[in-house]
Amino acid sequence: MTIQQAPFFWINISLLLGIICSDYFTFISFNTTIILLVINWCLFSYLTFKKRKANKLGLITLLLFSIFLFGNWINQYQKQSFSQKNYQVIVEKVIQKKSTYIEGYLVNPQRLIDSKVSFYLPNQYLIQPSDLLVIKGRCILQQEMNQYLKSKGLFHQLKVDHYCVEQQGDQTYKSKYRKMVYHTFDSSTRGLALALFCGDKSELSDQIKEVFRVSGSLHLLALSGMHIGILVFIIHSLLFWFQWIPKQWHPIKWIFLCVFVFLIIQFVAQSASIQRASLMLYLSSFSLVFRKQINPINIISFTSFVILIKAPFLLYSLSFQLSFLAVFSIVLFPYWTHIIHLKWYKKLFVSVFLMGILSNWFTFPLILHHFEFFPIWGIFSGLLSGVLLSLMMYCGLLTLLVSEWVDLNWAFDLLHQLLVGWLSLFLQLPQLPSFKLSEDLAYGLVVCIICITYGGYQKDKAWNRIGSFTGLVILTLHFYYQ
Repeated sequence: MTIQQAPFFWINISLLLGIICSDYFTFISFNTTIILLVINWCLFSYLTFKKRKANKLGLITLLLFSIFLFGNWINQYQKQSFSQKNYQVIVEKVIQKKSTYIEGYLVNPQRLIDSKVSFYLPNQYLIQPSDLLVIKGRCILQQEMNQYLKSKGLFHQLKVDHYCVEQQGDQTYKSKYRKMVYHTFDSSTRGLALALFCGDKSELSDQIKEVFRVSGSLHLLALSGMHIGILVFIIHSLLFWFQWIPKQWHPIKWIFLCVFVFLIIQFVAQSASIQRASLMLYLSSFSLVFRKQINPINIISFTSFVILIKAPFLLYSLSFQLSFLAVFSIVLFPYWTHIIHLKWYKKLFVSVFLMGILSNWFTFPLILHHFEFFPIWGIFSGLLSGVLLSLMMYCGLLTLLVSEWVDLNWAFDLLHQLLVGWLSLFLQLPQLPSFKLSEDLAYGLVVCIICITYGGYQKDKAWNRIGSFTGLVILTLHFYYQ
């Protein structure tokens, strides 16, 4: 499957460029963007209706430019100031200091895009995540934006005059589910269980985090698309009996998988990776049922497009960037059809090894930029850690389901010890020295690697030239401004 066969790839690129350019070319006002968008869309509609007077290239150019302007508009829209009498906020993050710092989602159905706010409260009442607060005050734009606020979409700040807790978070089904996980597992494995089944890493010890970080397995602690994939594989395996029923009933299996994933993600902490994995599953299932084939590049591009329309600030989130780049690197690899025909044990080993390499291939410049460290042994630790993690999730689900009748904590504890023991082996090996890439060099290198890699896969010299030219320009600008 090639990029030329994925029209949504180019549509998504136009949206990305529109969002990025709106931050750099601030002289284009919000109203000007709306006027340009309306004019361009009217021209596109007119030429589409008058087919004889339009050529294909012109229509495509107008369409992509419309998407570009739309990306510019939604990025400006999320930063527009607004006011209302009372503000309802669902608490997402709480930090207790001299005063209580809170981040949360603003419940405002009049806003087209989800709005997030930050504010401070006095330490007079214990506020918890998932609490619903009613606040009376003023909503203003952040005075000093930094990379963290930008990546979280925290463009607005509340100046609180009065507030009250309308609904406590511990009464929600998410909190009840978290309590069940917390009390089911032993103290030694509780931190990892909460991370795997709730997306909550607050109970993990610093020692466990360091073991996972150095071994290149830190992504295993963040509930992500890989964990959704493991759950889908488990449920798909349990539905093996569908092979014995008539084929016209097989689509029910995919419907069941989608419903199962939809219900699961209602109980866990949301992330860009979770949204990406669930939406890709829905689209893939739909494509398999109705078209009998999948275009993975089109699906991942459409998924990115939908997520960014709802929350354009996620483009600056490292979680979003790493998740999509890792999956994009995997789906671009053109030789999976050859690997499928290998014997099962060879297929398993080669697939796990290649996915370890490919998931790091497009992302390593960003890892060096943000963490100043690249876990070289992550490629090898993943050969066994993925299998152990799959067994832990399968065993953990059974433990949660039958905890009232049978205690399976011993099995989960054993797998936990095996996983930590395996990853601890890599702590003894020499590590790469710390190295930091500048922001412009890191992102330029990502574009360069993508173009050259795709050109190598497709034997297309044009993509190789684009990648080489991009790399040369980025290096020149980098050393010029040093």
